[in-house]
Amino acid sequence: MSGRTRNVNGRTYVILGGWIWSNIERLFAEAEAAEQRGDGRTVMMLMEQLWLVGPGRKATQVDPVYLERARQLLTQAFRPLNGAKSQDGEWSAVDRLGQLTIPVLLIAGGQDVPDIVGAARFMADRLPLVRFEMIEDAAHLPNMERPDQFDGILGDWLVTIGAAKLSGSEA
Repeated sequence: MSGRTRNVNGRTYVILGGWIWSNIERLFAEAEAAEQRGDGRTVMMLMEQLWLVGPGRKATQVDPVYLERARQLLTQAFRPLNGAKSQDGEWSAVDRLGQLTIPVLLIAGGQDVPDIVGAARFMADRLPLVRFEMIEDAAHLPNMERPDQFDGILGDWLVTIGAAKLSGSEA
């Protein structure tokens, strides 16, 4: 994760895409150091804990079928292995969130990295036509970890915005 840093009360934060990230930079730094050492196993372990399991849970607390599917996805998406480069930039649309005139559904996993949950809440507070849902027992991939709950939320939202469109009002 690259970006500008800001020191606030002795803590270092990373500013990326207009969002100020907390000290999870340390975990990413550990992963980067492991990558430079050629220790792909440690990199994958750290990424799995952050994104698939969530920082507040143990792998044993997560459905093993979900975790195996998510590991496959993570392995395929692992940037150093597939040659992809980060597109993180210094631009931000945060100041324009309030200008969106379309309905937005935000779904976050309650066990995700706290910064991701915070970013979702930050956006929800600024979007005029938002429905924000938290799937408490899911990490970064709530659609994979809790598909029935995710599909129910999405289906209900689609019905709601469809009905609003038919009636000529906003969702």
